Amino acid sequence: MLDHGHILILSAVLSVAAFFSIHACEPTPSAVGDLASQTAMAAARRNAHRIRTVILPDCSLAAEICAEFDTRLRAKLEQTILGVQFVTSTDAIRADVQINEGLSIAGGIELRSEVVGGTQLETPEKRYVCAATFPRCLVCTPPLFPKEKKNEKIEGTMVKLLATITPDGRAENVTVVKGLDKDLDIIAIKAVQGWHFSAANRNEIPIATRVQLEVAFRTF
Repeated sequence: MLDHGHILILSAVLSVAAFFSIHACEPTPSAVGDLASQTAMAAARRNAHRIRTVILPDCSLAAEICAEFDTRLRAKLEQTILGVQFVTSTDAIRADVQINEGLSIAGGIELRSEVVGGTQLETPEKRYVCAATFPRCLVCTPPLFPKEKKNEKIEGTMVKLLATITPDGRAENVTVVKGLDKDLDIIAIKAVQGWHFSAANRNEIPIATRVQLEVAFRTF
C-alpha cells in the first residue's frame, strides 16, 4: 500500500536481464561450435560414455541458440567419444556426466556450459553469441501519483512494463506485465513513452531491444 504520509521519490528501474531481445542479435556460429567442441572434450577427459544433457531454464532467453548448441554438442560428442550414449533422468542406466547448458547476460548474451560428474565440475570458457551493450535511461522522470487516488487502497508502488527501446532511444510497443490499476497503468505507460534512453548497440551500431521497465510513482 502506498504511504502518503511521507515524501516518496522513487526512481525508475531499467531491468534487461530477462527480456533482452535475441531477435536484435545475430548469433556467431563459430562461438556456438567452439563451445560445443570444448564441452565434448571436457566430457571425454572424464572418460564418460553415458551422458545426460540438460538445457537450463535461462535458455528461454534465446531458445534457438540453446537448441543449436545442444545439436552441435551431441554431434561433437559422437565424434569425440566412441559409442557415446545419451541418457535421460528416467533411464535405468546412470549417466557418467551431466552437461548443463545455459545463458548469461554480461554486456551481451553469453553461452555457457558445465560438465558435472560425481563431485567434479568443469566449466569451459563462455562464448559470446551476441555481444552488445544494453540501453540506459537518460531522462526517465518517475510520474506523479495522482492526488485523487491517495485515499484508495492500492497494493504496491510499482508498475512493471515491457517496452521496445528503439535505436533512437524511444520507448515503443509498451505493454503491462504487472499493473496497479487501470488509471495508474495508463499514466505509467504515458510516462515511459516520454522517456529518453541511450539505445543498445552492437559493433557501435544502435539496435532495438525489448526490455522490462519498472516504473515507481513519486508522491508528496
